[in-house]
Amino acid sequence: MIGFASGVHYIHPDKPNPELWINEVGVAPSHRDRRVGSALLKALLNLGREIGCKEAWVLTDRTNTPAMRLYRSSGGVERAPDQVMFSFRLTQPS
Repeated sequence: MIGFASGVHYIHPDKPNPELWINEVGVAPSHRDRRVGSALLKALLNLGREIGCKEAWVLTDRTNTPAMRLYRSSGGVERAPDQVMFSFRLTQPS
């Protein structure tokens, strides 16, 4: 396997249109800079269009240079830098 992509068809009751949440795009280090990530992302975005999504979004770390380069070069628009993601531990510490 050289790469993969996953997304979620996200329907929110307070939003007028479904969205595509891009969960992850991954490419093996041996195959980076060969447009594999671009092809995977393009396929995922096309699928989102086919199922009626009007917007797609993804979160990544600013330090993830390959991801930042992929999303920018694919037409992604960076939103306000003050957004914050929280994570919650769902298991009790032992």
